[in-house]
Amino acid sequence: MSYADGDAGKIEEAGTTLNLSFEGLYFSTQNRSYTVGMFLVVTFPYSHHSEHRANFFGKVARIDSLGNGLVGIAVKLVAVTPVSS
Repeated sequence: MSYADGDAGKIEEAGTTLNLSFEGLYFSTQNRSYTVGMFLVVTFPYSHHSEHRANFFGKVARIDSLGNGLVGIAVKLVAVTPVSS
């Protein structure tokens, strides 16, 4: 996942996917920088082999507290783009 933060610049992280559908995904993270409405670039599936992945543009739809320092991030996927090698 990557997103732009006005103060921190571009941020990249690998979250743990908990649920996936054609319209969105839900992942857990300890990162508390996400906000509802934030736009993200999601690379899925995450792999070092670019021929097996795609970039999706998404928007954070919901944030849940999961306990143990984790938050759940619901992302609505809005577009897909090819990944350059």
